[in-house]
Parts: sequence; structure tokens; C-alpha cells
Amino acid sequence: MPKGDKYVDLTRYLQNCGLDTLTLTFEEVANIVGGLPSSVYKYPASWSDSSGHSFSYGWLNAGYSVKGDIKTKQVVFTKKERGIKLDGINISDMRSLAAAEEIYWTEHLALRLRERNIKRADVIACIQNGEIIEQYPKDYPYPSCLILSLLPNSKPIHVVASIGDNNVYIITAYYPTLEKWENDYKIRKADK
Repeated sequence: MPKGDKYVDLTRYLQNCGLDTLTLTFEEVANIVGGLPSSVYKYPASWSDSSGHSFSYGWLNAGYSVKGDIKTKQVVFTKKERGIKLDGINISDMRSLAAAEEIYWTEHLALRLRERNIKRADVIACIQNGEIIEQYPKDYPYPSCLILSLLPNSKPIHVVASIGDNNVYIITAYYPTLEKWENDYKIRKADK
């Protein structure tokens, strides 16, 4: 079960509310998710982005941070600007998530990596050391980008990835060729 599945109703509620800031009572949150752990009524730390409680993924997966007050029994959800900036994906955010091993690998991707003889370590090294050379802000379900890096053997690698639900989603990875790319592997050759 992916992180926060139990609290997916809170994720959907926040995603659909259309607000940058939203204040709810603990009771309102409990009604949305069908009940809350008893710890949220006792411990202020329960209402933090790093609480470790699975219910925190309800707001994290929606892109919100939280501040709860056990005295007033209210919680304030604030929309985070993580990962996507006005000019596209921020490589620093992607590196932080990759370093924390918040990476989503699909079976399809694993097959492509095997076919292309690309190791997961090479993909991560590309994210950690590379530069974004293209942005795809209209990709669905999350905007994505193309990252270029040189591996230790000086071989160029391209990784297409996105950020969503506080994870890095690796879409594909490949070794670019001079047939399709200019000598710097940053610019596509024009179709003839």
C-alpha cells in the first residue's frame, strides 16, 4: 500500500479545495478521513510534516504542510511550493528527494534500464550531478524534465523525471546519441 493510502480522502479534499491556506478543526479532519489516531489530540508533534504518522501523508501527498494546535483543536494546511517553480522543476528539490530515497521505479522502467544496460546508480548519479536541459510543464500527471549528466566513464546519460507526491518519478533513462543530439548532448538536432 503506498504511503498515505489510508488517508487518501484528505489528499483528495485538499487537492480539490483550491486554497493555498485552509483551517479545519480536528473533528472536520476526522470526518474527512473517518477518524484520527488518538495521538493527534495529545501530542503537538503529531501535527508536523515529519511526524512519521501515516496520516501525515494525507496532506503531504496533496502538497501541503501543516501546523496543528492541540489547545484549539485546529489545524492549518498551507500549500507548499515544493518541486515546481514558475520556471519548472527545481533540481535541488529533486536531489533532496533522491538522496532521501523517495524515488518511484516502475516495472516498465526497470525493463528499459535492463535493455539499455543502465544501472539505477547511474540514474541517481545523473540526478545528483546533472543539469536540467529541458522542462515539460504540461506533462501529466506531473510536470517533468530532462536531465543530462556525464557518468564517471564520460558517457552522457539522459534521465526524464518528475516530482509529485513528494517523490521523484523516473520516467525513462537512455544514452543520447550524436544522431539525435548536438555535440554537447543538450540540444536536439533539427528533424530533416
